[in-house]
Amino acid sequence: PGMIWPSALYNTALHYIGPILDCMETCRGLTLAQCDRIRRELTHVDRFRKLLDVVNYAGDACRRLLGSSVEVCLPERASEFPHEERGNSIVVLHVGDHHEKLVQPLLLQATQSAKRYGVSVQEDNIEARDVIGKLLDHLITQNVRMVVPVITQKALENWPMLGYECSVQNKNLVFPLLVNPDGSMEGLRELLLRCCEVILDMPSVEASMTEEPLSRTKIGLTLAEILRKASSSVVLNTYKITTAGCTLEEDGVTVSFPKGSVMTERSLSLEIDMLPVNDIMTNSFSAVTPVLTVHQEKREDFLEPVTVTLPWAFMSAGSADRTVLMKKYNGHQWSLLTTAFQETEESVTFTTS
Repeated sequence: PGMIWPSALYNTALHYIGPILDCMETCRGLTLAQCDRIRRELTHVDRFRKLLDVVNYAGDACRRLLGSSVEVCLPERASEFPHEERGNSIVVLHVGDHHEKLVQPLLLQATQSAKRYGVSVQEDNIEARDVIGKLLDHLITQNVRMVVPVITQKALENWPMLGYECSVQNKNLVFPLLVNPDGSMEGLRELLLRCCEVILDMPSVEASMTEEPLSRTKIGLTLAEILRKASSSVVLNTYKITTAGCTLEEDGVTVSFPKGSVMTERSLSLEIDMLPVNDIMTNSFSAVTPVLTVHQEKREDFLEPVTVTLPWAFMSAGSADRTVLMKKYNGHQWSLLTTAFQETEESVTFTTS
């Protein structure tokens, strides 16, 4: 990776460098003795100057670790410190919980989808006691694009009390996957409040586990949220629809073309936009799906009904039987799509031409 050089070097001294020293020590950029000597300086200016002296004496590798540590702990000051450009890897950090039901299916779909986002997805199966060290190692030493820690009740019960240790403040680098087997996140949130409250302040994605593995629809939707968090650009796949028909799956969306849908081969792409699930969205709607846009080389209706399944990005209690489908063509306003549909807890399915 290339280097990102500071636009303005050290405008003012960092007032609180404790988290940065913790990161540097954890990643072996500085020793405990060096960190202690820096902490013993009387003022924040002296501590900052001592930190720079020690790091500059250690050389380029240590300077890069300092820049990455600042990017992780104090992202608003990252532009003042040289650091490496982040790589293209997303690391799913887990302790083995729900491996076959969640992590493996997620990685399998990632092999098919991640390339479109310009990233790769890999896993790191760790011990719960090592979570903070591994998190910082991936972000600071290995300089990955993003880490997805899989947070489960079982994992949290074995974690140490991490509130004072987890110094990660850059919400673009960590995207927690919160997992609960009973469908409720309250117990998980209570545990996080006690052992690692900072994770509750980060954007996250949720998965409710049961005895059955997550469906392909839910896995696809979860993966899409992770990939779109890590990358702002996506290359659309181009598909060939033939007279034999086919079924396309992307980001939790399924589109099925029956035999005889087209008279001659036709090319198209699917563009799927994930709407932000925030307070404005949840206060305005009881359920929302991603927005599906179909890009075609020919603006012609299909000869047979096409079946579309859209996953719920979120659904509140009591929202069943209140679904409204909307459509929009180029240059036109949104309007009602009048067609029969079927709802489940995970998705809504309808047919259209």
